[in-house]
Amino acid sequence: MLPLAPDYYRRNFRFLIDFVRRHRGHLVDEALAGFIDRFEGLPAPAQCLFVRLLTRKGEWFRSDQLNYQEVGPIEPALSALAEANLVQLDPQIDIVALARLLRHGELKTLPQVQPMLASHRTKTSLVNALVAQQWDSAPLTRWWPDAPFQLLAQGEALMVERLQLLFFANLHQSLSEFVVASLAHVRYPEVPLSPESFPFASADVVAQYQARERAARAWESGELDHDAWGRQLCDRQHDARLERQRQRHAFVLARQLEREAHSEPALTLYRHCHHGEARERRLRLHFARGDHPAALSTALAMQAQPQSEQERVVAGRFLARLARQMPMPGLKTERPKLNEDQTELAWEGAVEEAVVAELRARGQQAWHTENALLNGVAGLLLWPVIHAPLRGAFVQPFQHRPLDLYHTDFLSRRRELLVREWRYWRQLTRAEFTAGLLARYRTYQGIRCALVNWARLPTEALEAALPTLAPQQWLQLVDYLMADLSQRRSGQPDLMVVDKGALTLVEVKGPGDSLRDHQRRWLAELDRLGVASRVLWVSKSGAPDR
Repeated sequence: MLPLAPDYYRRNFRFLIDFVRRHRGHLVDEALAGFIDRFEGLPAPAQCLFVRLLTRKGEWFRSDQLNYQEVGPIEPALSALAEANLVQLDPQIDIVALARLLRHGELKTLPQVQPMLASHRTKTSLVNALVAQQWDSAPLTRWWPDAPFQLLAQGEALMVERLQLLFFANLHQSLSEFVVASLAHVRYPEVPLSPESFPFASADVVAQYQARERAARAWESGELDHDAWGRQLCDRQHDARLERQRQRHAFVLARQLEREAHSEPALTLYRHCHHGEARERRLRLHFARGDHPAALSTALAMQAQPQSEQERVVAGRFLARLARQMPMPGLKTERPKLNEDQTELAWEGAVEEAVVAELRARGQQAWHTENALLNGVAGLLLWPVIHAPLRGAFVQPFQHRPLDLYHTDFLSRRRELLVREWRYWRQLTRAEFTAGLLARYRTYQGIRCALVNWARLPTEALEAALPTLAPQQWLQLVDYLMADLSQRRSGQPDLMVVDKGALTLVEVKGPGDSLRDHQRRWLAELDRLGVASRVLWVSKSGAPDR
């Protein structure tokens, strides 16, 4: 691996700009185009300094703490950035923020602080005393006219974020992706991109999406109250991407209101929210408030037209509860019988690891794979399907999954590929199936994939598991998983255990734990497909009886 060039980060930023201009030019508005022009008009040292500042934490920076060999003298680079309006020199700052930037000795020289020195001897104490008072913001030259450094603030944060949104199609990835990929810390699948097919319809939609995400962060930090945030989430959006975003944030706000016991506004949001869990939350909230008629109406609607398997199961369970509270003739409820065991162990740390150690001590092969076994087998079996270069699936080089992986039409868009892949695997013998999947594991090992957790699914675990089931059983398990991937990618049993060539999937429950709906559904499906499973209830040896 070659060492990184001294200005690698500048090169990465320029690559990002070139990529956006080449592939997303129709989404670059006048403001972003102006920012790009101003950046590209800078000399190389100033470009380096600008990108360096992007990677530093904080809102304000001291010029005497900026020392980069590839930048050289800081003052000319700073002047160029200020002239291009890419940094602000001598910005407004409140004294508390300034105090946190100063050393203790420097802080004591400020006229505003000197009256406090007798009773506050440490920097922490001084800062806390300043926090307790009201201060207006002012430039550094007002707080400390003789400061031996310049204070600066990064400019154009909005445009930089917009640029990254246009490159990554999300706001959780950043320039650090370039670095970890260059250092080979992370490898991404090599898939032909369709970068022009982008999930934003226009520059205006991009700006609206970004503005709402920034508002969400303001709400999370307490800068925006519940009412103000809720008003921004009232109106339905014509653009599908913006509407999904609105629904997601409305659901999160409703959940927070519910936690804070603001039932009425939470219910109002849930009623106007089509998030996958909104009806379930309404049902739970109605039931918790004792509004059984409203709970019954919601449960019956969920049972009649469930949006997911989760809704169907939750509706059935609450109908059974409601039957104990009000007359409901003809209602029949059944809960599948589970294979359950109990044991006592002494352990520290994770109970699952303690059970693995105990099983291995008995001569059985055991791994704490949790969701990694079935998800991983699916990811390997469907690798060519998942990474098919369909239009709009892969739009940038740092993707570990297609953009539509969790969409309901994911499989239907790839039906021909899926049929071809399944036809191949179905005709193999058990030995051929095992060898083929292990070969695929070795080929792709280490490449990021949303379904394959390489650390949780070591080669030896896969080697032990694959021969224990017929190829048809593995394919049926994957079919079940992929039919509702967003719901079924979790809830799978914790452990895979192989004993005398037989596979058992074990859900481990420690003290105070209970089975959740999605875990029960997986256990029922395993039973239907003839895959051995059990629930192991573990108590601590020597613990007092309850």
